[in-house]
Amino acid sequence: MLRQVKKSAFALAVIATTSLPAFSAGIELTVKGSITPAACVPTVDKTTADFGKISADSLKSDQYVVLDEVPQFLFTINCPAPTAVAIKAVNNTNEGNIGGAAQGVSKTGYTVVEGVDLFGQGSTSYTAGLGLHGEQKIGGFGLRLTRSMADNSAVGMLKSTEYQETTWQTETTGELFQPTTTYITWGSGSTPQAFSKLTALIEVAAFINKTSDLTVDKEISFSGSTTLELFYP
Repeated sequence: MLRQVKKSAFALAVIATTSLPAFSAGIELTVKGSITPAACVPTVDKTTADFGKISADSLKSDQYVVLDEVPQFLFTINCPAPTAVAIKAVNNTNEGNIGGAAQGVSKTGYTVVEGVDLFGQGSTSYTAGLGLHGEQKIGGFGLRLTRSMADNSAVGMLKSTEYQETTWQTETTGELFQPTTTYITWGSGSTPQAFSKLTALIEVAAFINKTSDLTVDKEISFSGSTTLELFYP
């Protein structure tokens, strides 16, 4: 009887020993995530800027014509708690961009058009295209933020090429289309300001191509599209 017990104990020891490699091989599991601010909600009072009908007689053969009308959107950001927010304008199509290849990264880039100052600020504007008439480029448009109010107080604008930058630069033009991917936030100095409600006007200005490059032999419809994306700096 004693001999049988010793044999069984040995057998168990062997089983345990040969099983050790299965326990020593491990799998590392990583647990990760992030805590984000309470979601802010952007809204506009309308989604279309309609320039109506433009007479071909107002166009010129040797220069671009900036349209007199400047439609506006009332832009609002509501946050459930005071939050710093940045926005970026994304061009939804590069089709019809005047001024050469789109600049910036992918669809976030816009083109500079020499001689076009959409907002009368004494500087050349970056624009997005208004589509094609056949293979001819129709024109372009730009967007500008103005009259920003954070929690009912006037507030300035800041800009950066990265929305998680620790420092921001003062933005003076308010133009959303710039030569590189640009994030716009609100604040003073170099620090984004947290707010519960922000309101601003978004102005839309447009220009039409030279008739030497655009044949107006029938009615031409044009359109452009931009998305405003929110980020948390």
